[in-house]
Amino acid sequence: MKKNYFTSEKNIIRLFVLYAILLSSIQFIYNRSIWGDEALLGLNIIHRSALDVLKPLDYAQVAPPLFLLAEKMFSTLIPNSEYGLRLFPLLSYWGALLFFVLIVRKQEHGRLYIAMALAFFVSSHTFLRYSSEVKQYMTDAFSLLGIFWLVLREYRSERARVCWLCAGGVVAVFLTNVSPIILGTSGIYLCYKAAAGRERGFGRLMIVFTVWALAFAAYYTAFVHGHPLKGFMTEWWAENHGFLCLNPFDPSFRTTTGFILNSMFSVCFEMVIHAAKSHLVFMTILCELYLLGVIWMINRKRFDCLILWCLPLVLHLALSAIHLYPFRARLVLYTFPGMMMVCALGIRYIAERSKAGKWICVIPVLMLVLYTVRNFPIDFRDFKSAISYMEKTEVAKNINVYISKDYLCTYRYYKDIGAISERINIINSQDIEYEHIKGIPLTWLKRNKKDDDVVNSVKDCKGRNWFLLFTPKQLWHAAFKHTLDSLGYKQLDEYNTSGAWVLLYDCGE
Repeated sequence: MKKNYFTSEKNIIRLFVLYAILLSSIQFIYNRSIWGDEALLGLNIIHRSALDVLKPLDYAQVAPPLFLLAEKMFSTLIPNSEYGLRLFPLLSYWGALLFFVLIVRKQEHGRLYIAMALAFFVSSHTFLRYSSEVKQYMTDAFSLLGIFWLVLREYRSERARVCWLCAGGVVAVFLTNVSPIILGTSGIYLCYKAAAGRERGFGRLMIVFTVWALAFAAYYTAFVHGHPLKGFMTEWWAENHGFLCLNPFDPSFRTTTGFILNSMFSVCFEMVIHAAKSHLVFMTILCELYLLGVIWMINRKRFDCLILWCLPLVLHLALSAIHLYPFRARLVLYTFPGMMMVCALGIRYIAERSKAGKWICVIPVLMLVLYTVRNFPIDFRDFKSAISYMEKTEVAKNINVYISKDYLCTYRYYKDIGAISERINIINSQDIEYEHIKGIPLTWLKRNKKDDDVVNSVKDCKGRNWFLLFTPKQLWHAAFKHTLDSLGYKQLDEYNTSGAWVLLYDCGE
């Protein structure tokens, strides 16, 4: 019976791996509309040569050089399509999944808890979303798990170990912006093992650390030092509560702490948290599971697991406090696999002290997996459906459209790849001219328009006009609709889709 039980657990692990590959593939093929931040980075990639993507990017975008080169290669192989831009993040997701399974198996937590950690991994809408997004955040997770696997795996010789660690570290430096955190964690782990007498001495580790330091020095000199957006990014994140505040008497302490706590656990199950009637309750449960997982590792003296799974988050918080690395859900996405492993160990802590035992694991796993299926595939700001609806509904030859600032860069991307019909005529075309002030898009400086500016932008509209807004739930867009009504324009049609609100008005002659 015992043999059959563990065989079934092994099959469950395989099932979850296939389930993750299936869901991520469906999400990729679904090909949701590209959104603002993706569009801005995509414009840089499609309009620049392979060498030019290594220079400071337009539209206040920053990304690692190897990531940009990979994106350029795939976008050239599959041109004028989101598929080309999103293929590398998908491959990074699959690679991260493979390394995660290898790592948790290597740490010998038991097949049941490996399956549970995989269930958490698969059920995260946030992780699935970024598996098909033109941003580097999934590559960060792939880099962390890849380096951790190089640190943990067995080698035929010490020389091979040193070579693989050196090569992996150099690649990580140029592939992810969080390489100091990843390599710092790995270095501390290797030193811990050496001090515990479980690995070779520090001599050869110094070779590895020296190569990593030289690679980062070269990267910093070539791509970070003197970057034109460095000051702007620091100021922007400071104003948007992206840095940890350590002074409890500071007025921003409470707000900043709230943002950071929300980021830590919304990265796990963003869709579940926001859909719950009380997301604070769900976040509290996750926090308690995480703390219980830490207690389990301390009680079992699994300090190796504690370093690998918890230290990256601690280091990121520390660097955030000194304004080096901002803290937001997408920016700490790479810590998600570790958080899920710790939460799985927290459930193990409860299961080992409960009469129900391992059956306690089944309930949260089933709930998360079923919720994933219910809210899938993930959609976000469905620009393409909004444009398609206008083209099908409008009988006139030309379609006059006012595009909200949230969709200007998305429109620019689809226009540049030839996906926008010639029938579309943009009313507020002046806002789509991406002029730059110190490398910052002019449209970014127009986010908070005064009421007079809004009225002036639409008061001269004539005839039938479409207005593409983000969502009626956003106050700015609700106020925009009120402006249209106050000008005496007559509403003829309305269409709502995921993250897009389309209004048709007769603005008179």
